[in-house]
Amino acid sequence: MRAARGAAAVVLGAAILVAAGAARASETATCDLPIIHALPGGGVTQIDPKIDTLKNYLSKPPFTAWHDFRLIGRQTLTMQEGGSSTFMMPDNRPATLTFVGHSVGHDEHRIRLRLVIEHPEKQHRVLDTTFTLDEGGVVLHVGHRHDNGVLILAVSCKTQN
Repeated sequence: MRAARGAAAVVLGAAILVAAGAARASETATCDLPIIHALPGGGVTQIDPKIDTLKNYLSKPPFTAWHDFRLIGRQTLTMQEGGSSTFMMPDNRPATLTFVGHSVGHDEHRIRLRLVIEHPEKQHRVLDTTFTLDEGGVVLHVGHRHDNGVLILAVSCKTQN
């Protein structure tokens, strides 16, 4: 009798693990990616009202090197865990964002993402980075020169089951 209860407990535990794995496999992430053109400008910093939620980031170093921030594009991507979405940057470089999964550990509200930006003419990657993001937080990627300024790609994601 004791062996039968033990076996039932093992089967129940395995079923719970399988159900948890199935639930996690169906998880999706929706990511908001505003694309910002930062220009040197002079004097007072101007931030496009459409990206006002990023003002706290853009008004601190290293972003104080620029004084004019304009939203020039926005991508909204939805991906299954392990899935990728590709989009074009304003400088005609293809970019791919991959929802790698949740970070391993006690805090499952951290999302692992991989961002790759290609340089088609030179056939190499100008950016290939994997990073962890607090769910709903923001990561800013800076550096591609564009029309007398630079492009800033903001990445913010939330998951749904």
